[in-house]
Amino acid sequence: MNERGMTLIEILVVATIVTLLILVVGFQFVGWQAKYKVETQLRALQSDLQDMRMLAMRTNRMHFVNFVYDPPPPANSSKGYTVYVDVDGDGIPEPGGDDAGGVIMGLSKTNLEYPLMWNIGGSPVNIQADAKGLMNILGTIWMVDKEGDLYSLDKTLVPDADYNRDTEVDYDCVVIARTRINMGKLTDWPVKGGTCVAK
Repeated sequence: MNERGMTLIEILVVATIVTLLILVVGFQFVGWQAKYKVETQLRALQSDLQDMRMLAMRTNRMHFVNFVYDPPPPANSSKGYTVYVDVDGDGIPEPGGDDAGGVIMGLSKTNLEYPLMWNIGGSPVNIQADAKGLMNILGTIWMVDKEGDLYSLDKTLVPDADYNRDTEVDYDCVVIARTRINMGKLTDWPVKGGTCVAK
């Protein structure tokens, strides 16, 4: 009877293969998890903006979302937003004044994990939806990582840009039109008026 066990070399080969598989799966899981978090936050932003439009139409009263610069990091970005109803009905967004009591808590977000940036003016920015659900600002809001790097930044377009992130996402921006709010992906450098291609 030849009852031979495993040799030391066979055990080492099996251990090496298992270790490599664990490393590969682990790195893929970390990348997938980061991508999931980024896209989940972006979907929440799009959903909150859509809900704000619906509320404006349903209540026949202007609603607006307020973004305020919150540097650093990165400069000129926001770690959250607040959705308000036009409490006094004057059609003027006044987050610190007459409309301060009109915060819609379910749609407002603070301490976002990934900062937001925009090409729709300075700070504060009030994106409004009137009683017909029409948006007052046309532009793009995009997400950056914690160091301020773009998720969809193409190194060939911006060769000197910091390009140290490991996650490539399918969606990293929201494009706002008068009647639509769509998620998309940036195709060029947004500081120069980047284009968010809706998907």
